[in-house]
Amino acid sequence: MKEKAITKIVLYSVAIILLLGILLPGIGIGSLRLDLKSSEREYCIGPGSVDAQLVKDLNIEWFAGNIQIVTANTNSISFSENNSDGDPMAYYLEGETLTIRYRKPSVSIGFFTEVPKTLTVTVPRFWNCNHLSLEINSADICVDSLIAEDVALHSASGEGKFVSCSIASLEINTVSGQIDYTGRLKMLDFDTASAD
Repeated sequence: MKEKAITKIVLYSVAIILLLGILLPGIGIGSLRLDLKSSEREYCIGPGSVDAQLVKDLNIEWFAGNIQIVTANTNSISFSENNSDGDPMAYYLEGETLTIRYRKPSVSIGFFTEVPKTLTVTVPRFWNCNHLSLEINSADICVDSLIAEDVALHSASGEGKFVSCSIASLEINTVSGQIDYTGRLKMLDFDTASAD
């Protein structure tokens, strides 16, 4: 009888922790960190640079802060963050896809407040990105003078600015925020709950 009672207490405690992890971030108190993406791949930690000829697709997964994607007279794609308090950024190159993450995947249970960090990605001025994927939670993003075939922006909240870009297909899926776009655009797919 005692074993059943103990089992129930443990299960209810886990359920309460998970529910709080879901509810509290909604009111801005913290977040439950449970990142189950494969950590078997070799991540590089911290800022880095990759030869642009090796990269066709760019994936950015960023939890909190700002993202700036700018062009420059360079032959590489470089990236850095302004604040490495806590977990430093991580990245890996797989095939022709460069993935940049807010941090290396981890599994931990508890309540955490994500430290806002600004990610700056610099790409060659005439680099033609095949696919840019932006998975962001609460971040403002500014993309300047990018040439891309396909861009997908998925966010919970934040402001997105695309300045002087040339994009064939832009897909935006956001819960709330504002999107501004200048430049050339062939196709737009915009899905939102409450955004401008």
